[in-house]
Amino acid sequence: MGNASGMDAPEKGSIYESLLNRGLSRRDFLTFCSIMAATLALPAGFAPRIAEALEKKQKPVLVWLEFPGLCW
Repeated sequence: MGNASGMDAPEKGSIYESLLNRGLSRRDFLTFCSIMAATLALPAGFAPRIAEALEKKQKPVLVWLEFPGLCW
């Protein structure tokens, strides 16, 4: 559902909750955490720690400012 500016309202909750709301299964979430551990060259034992962090961490607020035509 969009607002007057055409953008969706920010989702609240944890990163994990946001992924579940988008249709990601628990199995896919854990696979994602394993891939993240491998990408960061961490031992496989870090995947559960990544999953725990994403389940607890609140989504960050992001403000995107775009200024077309400005050159620095």
